[in-house]
Amino acid sequence: MIGHMIAESEICISIMEIKTQNILYVNNEFFDIFGAKPTDQYNNLCEDWMNNIIHPDERKKHLQYFEQKDFPKHRTYRIIHPQKGIRHIKTYSSNPIVF
Repeated sequence: MIGHMIAESEICISIMEIKTQNILYVNNEFFDIFGAKPTDQYNNLCEDWMNNIIHPDERKKHLQYFEQKDFPKHRTYRIIHPQKGIRHIKTYSSNPIVF
């Protein structure tokens, strides 16, 4: 039931393993918001997001987050949506959960 509620939510939910930068899960809203194409595997999703969706002026900052494996809990940035053009995104992250 929780999985269904997450999949049908109106907010973007993504789960990433920080150490490997592997995307483990995204809900359908992720694809709508960012204009990404759904795939069965998320292996290249992080790279595609960085190279094709993040606004070029924002990429350096986001690359630093990935390299340092440290993402601010709240950040605002621009993306280039394939159909809707430049969009402003506000991200609120929770504390990382370590297993």
